[in-house]
Amino acid sequence: MTAGRSPRGTGTRRSSGAVRAGSPAEDVLAALLEEILAGSRPRDWMDLIACKDADPELFFPHSGESKAAKRICAGCPVRRQCLEHSGGDPYGIWGGVSEKDRRRAGAAAGNSSGSKKKETAR
Repeated sequence: MTAGRSPRGTGTRRSSGAVRAGSPAEDVLAALLEEILAGSRPRDWMDLIACKDADPELFFPHSGESKAAKRICAGCPVRRQCLEHSGGDPYGIWGGVSEKDRRRAGAAAGNSSGSKKKETAR
């Protein structure tokens, strides 16, 4: 192996970044970079949603089954924005988080803030 070369002999080092080659996130980042370099306005986050072509019924299940929707959300580059967009909507799956998950998180947050209130009131 010569100095300055990677072990694989490609001459480049692999990035330890979070975006995997060939992933949907890589495609989104490439498209955004292309738009920025072209001088156009970057797209709205809703243009980037992974569920764009999915059946909306998956995200508002009647039986409480949320696995299919969560699988779609798992590869979505804008999960955080989607969850924020829900505005606390109690129905449906937003950003990969189901109604049940949000209730649990709210209850856990309520319990922890309740214990802090008791401690500060002493």
